[in-house]
Amino acid sequence: MRKFGIRLHAMTQLRQRVTTATRESLMQNASAISSTAGAMDAVSIVAKEWGGVIEPAEVADLPRFHQALPRGGGA
Repeated sequence: MRKFGIRLHAMTQLRQRVTTATRESLMQNASAISSTAGAMDAVSIVAKEWGGVIEPAEVADLPRFHQALPRGGGA
């Protein structure tokens, strides 16, 4: 999609509910990963992709309508 200048913005409330093939494809080709507050087990998976740039507890405790979009780290 990149060679055609197409961008995709994918969102899910629970990443584990997305099929494994779809999830792996999205994460492999991700240029930015963000998260809103959520349950610790759910945000831990996303925080792991950031390579320690932000702790899962920080993401889990985000105020309403805020998101984490770390610069650097994993993806």
